[in-house]
Amino acid sequence: MTQLVGFLGIAFTLTFYTGWAYKLKWISYPLLIGVSLRIGFVLFDYFVIKLPDHGSDALNFHLQAIAWSQNGFLEMLQSFPGPTTYFYAWVLAFFYSVFGPSVLLAQSISVFMGGGIILLGAHLAQMVAGRRAAIISAWLTALFPTLVLYSSIPLREPFVVFFFLMALYGSVVWYKYNRVVGVWISILGFALATFFHGAFALGALGFLGMLVLRSLKRAVSGWQANSLKSASITTSILAPIAIAVLIAGGVAIPKLGSVISALDADKIIAIVNYSARDGAAYPAWTQPNTPVELIFKSPVRLIYFLFSPFPWDVSRPQHLVGLLDGLFYLGVFLYLIKNHKALPAESKFLLLVAFPVVLAFALAIGNFGTGVRHRAKFISLFLVILSSVRSKSKPVKNRIYGSVNRAE
Repeated sequence: MTQLVGFLGIAFTLTFYTGWAYKLKWISYPLLIGVSLRIGFVLFDYFVIKLPDHGSDALNFHLQAIAWSQNGFLEMLQSFPGPTTYFYAWVLAFFYSVFGPSVLLAQSISVFMGGGIILLGAHLAQMVAGRRAAIISAWLTALFPTLVLYSSIPLREPFVVFFFLMALYGSVVWYKYNRVVGVWISILGFALATFFHGAFALGALGFLGMLVLRSLKRAVSGWQANSLKSASITTSILAPIAIAVLIAGGVAIPKLGSVISALDADKIIAIVNYSARDGAAYPAWTQPNTPVELIFKSPVRLIYFLFSPFPWDVSRPQHLVGLLDGLFYLGVFLYLIKNHKALPAESKFLLLVAFPVVLAFALAIGNFGTGVRHRAKFISLFLVILSSVRSKSKPVKNRIYGSVNRAE
C-alpha cells in the first residue's frame, strides 16, 4: 500500500508539471523531459539497482522520519526540530504520518522539487538575461547529471537548491527593479534554505550586507537631491535589524556552530582538519594550521571543492564519477572566465551573493566524495549565469516588476 502511494506521488508530479508545460509552452520540452528523466532514474533505482549516494544518509533520514511519524500526525508536529540537519527528515515525517512511510514517496517529493528547480531557474535566467537565456538554462538544468541524480533520491539537496534559487530570484528583483518585495522574497528563500542547511544563513548575511550598503548610498543620494525614496529608507532601517537577528538568533551552521563562531579562525581550522579523512580526502598540504594559512589556502580549497577530484587524486573506480563531475564544473568555470565581459551585471551580483556560502562549504568540506554532493547545491546558479552569456535582448514590459529583458 505504501509503495502505491509512492507511485501515485510520481503520477501527481508528472501531471502537475504537464499542466505547467501546457501553460509555459516556451519551456515545455525541457520541463517535461527533465521531470521524466528524473522519474526514470527513480524507477531504475526502485526496480534495478540503487543509484549512487542512495546510501547511509538517505537511509538515516528515512528511519528518522519513520520514528517521528509512527505515533501519528500530532506527535510528528511536536517533534519539530527547527533548522537542523534533520529538518528534512521532519518534512518526510509530515508526509509519512499522512500516507505511511515510503521511500518511493520520498523520491517522488524529490522529483517534484527537481521540476520546481527547472521552472524557477528558467524564470531567474529570464529576469537576468531574457527568454533565450531562460530556455538555455531550463535545458541545462533539466539534463545536468548531478541535478538529475540528486532530484531522484531522498536527500535534502532539491529543497536546498529550490529555496536558494528563490532567494537569488528575490535578490535580483531588488537589485534590478529596486522593489522591497524582492528583499522579502530573498530573506524568505534564505530562511527556508537555512532550515535544510544552516550554511545558507551566511548567504542571507552577505545579501543583507550588500542591501544595507546600496540602500544607504541611494538614501544619501536622494537626500542630497531632496528626493528620498521610501524603499531606500525602509531597507536601510530593516536590513540591519535582520542582520542582528540573524547573528543573535541562534542559527546553527553545520560543523561551524553559530554565525559568530563561524568567524572563529581556530574553530574553522579544527573543522577543516577533521573533515580531511578517508580515501577521498584532500591532500594534506591543503590543510591550514594557522589563521594566516587559512587565508592563503582558502583559494586552493575553493578550487578543490568546485573541481576535484583531479586525475592524480583518482585511486578507486568510483572516483571516476567525481572526476567527470569536476570536469563539467571546470568547463563551466573556464567558459565564464573567457566570457566574463559578456556577463550582465545581474549575473555578477548573483555570484557576489552566493560567494559566502560557497566559501563556507569549501572550508568545511575536506574530501571530494562529500564535495560532489555539496557543490551540486550551486550548479543551478552557475547554469543560470552560464545561460546569460552573450544573450542579446531588448526590454519589454513585465506585469509585476516593470521592464524585463526578453530575447529577440
